Amino acid sequence: MRNWNRRSGVYSNMHRAPLFLICSLVALGQDSPRKDPLDTAIQAVWQARNSGRFEEAAAAREQARALLQRVPVDSRQLTGWVHGVAQSYQLSNLNAQARAVLQESLARTKPLGASHPSHVSILTALGESWRQDGNLLKAVDCLEKAAAVSTPASAAAAQRAPDDSASSLAVYAQLANLYEQLGRPDAVAAIALKMRTLASDDPMALAQFYERHGQFEEAAASYKMAEESADPYAKAGGWQMLAGLYARQERYIDAIDATRQAIAAVQPADDAGNWNQILYQDLAGYLGHAGLLEQGDQVYRQLLQQYGDGPQATQVLNTYAQYLADTKRGAQGESVLQDYLAGGSPDAHQRAFVLYNLANLAIGSGDSQRAGEYRQAAQALQPQPPAPLGQFRIAEDLQTVQAALGQSHLDEAYTLALHVLDAAAQASDGRQAAWVVPQIANTLAANKEPDKAQEILRACSRWRKPGRRTAPNRSLRSPRATPAS
Repeated sequence: MRNWNRRSGVYSNMHRAPLFLICSLVALGQDSPRKDPLDTAIQAVWQARNSGRFEEAAAAREQARALLQRVPVDSRQLTGWVHGVAQSYQLSNLNAQARAVLQESLARTKPLGASHPSHVSILTALGESWRQDGNLLKAVDCLEKAAAVSTPASAAAAQRAPDDSASSLAVYAQLANLYEQLGRPDAVAAIALKMRTLASDDPMALAQFYERHGQFEEAAASYKMAEESADPYAKAGGWQMLAGLYARQERYIDAIDATRQAIAAVQPADDAGNWNQILYQDLAGYLGHAGLLEQGDQVYRQLLQQYGDGPQATQVLNTYAQYLADTKRGAQGESVLQDYLAGGSPDAHQRAFVLYNLANLAIGSGDSQRAGEYRQAAQALQPQPPAPLGQFRIAEDLQTVQAALGQSHLDEAYTLALHVLDAAAQASDGRQAAWVVPQIANTLAANKEPDKAQEILRACSRWRKPGRRTAPNRSLRSPRATPAS
């Protein structure tokens, strides 16, 4: 039996609602350890830079680089810090210095062995750096080396180390993209053959690879293989992803049918509450895009009746408002959220989340001034009292991310968001990241940056508690892309 429970590390399917759910299920209840000096230095770079204190930012960047060189090479946090320091240079267009950081760290990890995850991760990042600079040949060289050492020796090895298998799939997928850019279809085909072998335990990843390269029938066939699973969640996940594939092809009736299959598959599960909510939201969206507005509205009336007085009311209302905007009823969507705020029941966290969504709706209607007012109101709710001794907060960083997003500085928002997500699991206010992360990911996807959007999701998914069942990751590429904020 193929393992449909394993999470693919290649092209995770994503949407607004599940991304928020994944982020909100983070294990943040434990005592937060003291912040590491390297985290503090990296954070200082962003704060100084975004406040216009560029000399201070440069000094903090050099301090972070010096601290990085003293991190034990076998530290579990090494790769996250390497990426954070390299990105701090890259954000200032210091690409050569960013690569120097990666190359220094790559040399330090050589004693760990060529196939060590840290070495492979940094080598892959180095390839991405070359790709961003337009040197595809050097990028290919790095990715070919990474692919050569990251493949599990056998299916049994992949079973023992599924994360390594997912990493291998990610490397091969990036390599295939480079071959495609270089006009080497034979090399892409060869990669596809390797991935078929590597993904024998993970047909979901293979399906997403097929979809990325325009082989839609093969992708659909792979998604349908989930029907073989006895696990209702795995079966529902396959149908859900197939629905997303159909929606991206504007085959909304097929997407509706596949979503109904997913709902039927998950019904027997005892803890299917969150899944049902997400699937019904999907169903309403596809009905709306198919022009079946009354049926879509009826789905949301049922959801509001079920969740309207509970802790999930804010999320359901936000997705309902976005559904109205997507079906050309944005003013009605704003009115729904404004009425909710006027009711006075949401706490500060919920109010801020609603205000950020109101800002997105205002941007969609072309009113940037009103969007700015909503953002300012949301940011006014975010400041927190000083953290207790030994703890730290990310509220200021999140405000900086939000400001960059509001100014359409997408690369800056993406880079800083990755750093914030790395720190959020240890921050006393880390749950606040769930407000901002979905907006960044959706905006990146809407601006033809799906890989960056997917990386945001992967960083977010690392927060999940081991063993906790959550809804599957789904595509951010909604049928109608949301406008950039």
